Amino acid sequence: MSFPKLRFSFPKRRRLVYIGVAGNSLLRTYIAETDFVVYRSVREECNVWVGLKAFLTGRWSARGYYQTFLAIVQPSYVITYEDNALEFYLTKVYQSSCKTLCVQNGRRDNYSHHPSKNIWSLISDSVAVARGPDVIATHGEPWSTYYRNALRNAPASVFSIGSVKNNALRIATRRSRGRLLYISSFPNLGAAGVLEERATEIFGYWQGTPVTFAEFYRLEGILARRCAEIAQSRGLEFGVLGKRPSWQKGEYAYFADSLNGFEWIYQASETEASSYEAVANNDFLVNIDSTFGYEMFARGLRVAFVSARMQYSGLHHIRDCQFGYPLLTQLTGSFWTDSATDQEIARVINYVIDVSDPEWDSASRRLREIVMPFDFGNSQLCTLLTSLGIETYGPGEWSTGNTAKS
Repeated sequence: MSFPKLRFSFPKRRRLVYIGVAGNSLLRTYIAETDFVVYRSVREECNVWVGLKAFLTGRWSARGYYQTFLAIVQPSYVITYEDNALEFYLTKVYQSSCKTLCVQNGRRDNYSHHPSKNIWSLISDSVAVARGPDVIATHGEPWSTYYRNALRNAPASVFSIGSVKNNALRIATRRSRGRLLYISSFPNLGAAGVLEERATEIFGYWQGTPVTFAEFYRLEGILARRCAEIAQSRGLEFGVLGKRPSWQKGEYAYFADSLNGFEWIYQASETEASSYEAVANNDFLVNIDSTFGYEMFARGLRVAFVSARMQYSGLHHIRDCQFGYPLLTQLTGSFWTDSATDQEIARVINYVIDVSDPEWDSASRRLREIVMPFDFGNSQLCTLLTSLGIETYGPGEWSTGNTAKS
């Protein structure tokens, strides 16, 4: 059992609170407020003065600790990039005058560690009538739908502004010839990271259905190998864009085994910006359902979605991982499919390779604007911040000098 880090300095009143550390460097590219403090869950870090007051007032829980923290710090604003931090959704319950903003971090669906609860039901349970967050800034309308449903009893203003990180970064200009790149979704399994050793363990629950690691990730290596075959037949360089840093050896080992016999390159995800830096705007990308795949699609890059993760494992009733779900109901299109047959994989990949630029723009523009808009410089985020009374630096690019992963 791990114990939280203890803090002994008495907390001061602050104008702004960031919940969690994730994304704070990114958000502070735009937020000019200097009178702030970062709140960490009491399970990670405990301020002894807050803990003592919480104990003396009978608030013997993580929620009680957060309520006490707000009572002492008295912030005017609470902001988070950790959109699954339940403390955020309790803020208006405990401090109704506080203005609150949540920025979506990554792709969300009904995934849960618990068979009968998921993030959306937990969010719904955390708010009170008329005490929902002020503003939720989402990646796009598919996820806005989830948030609106979860907050239907405590309405919030939900805006689709795209991925704030994607909007803040440049990518490389054109290469002499585009490559075919597969976007990995390999799990975080630590330094060794042998997926086979976790195969029969439950990865999570969807609609109460337990899904093992093997079921959820079964398609990854198979799809990567099919991509390598197509790249070879088309005379294209092929590579894997990793999700994990190089010190986690399991991802490279997994794809090296899956791609045995093929020439390929591997780009580890060493920093929060390295995948963006690795892609050129004329590369051809293939993914299942990754946030990064959606982000590149938002930019107008040619992206094929083989969104057949659950179908390939026989879990046809779970649609969460399908392209554009729950907003988009069409199972197949020119560049997406919910089937992992060789024919369907080849169809969508060859389409993104062969289609002309005007044809791609015509086929994808409307969906890009709905599924995940692209707003380079994050002018829409700055507008939302200003509407809440939060001082900003205005639109701009993110300085990625301190984005190394641990």
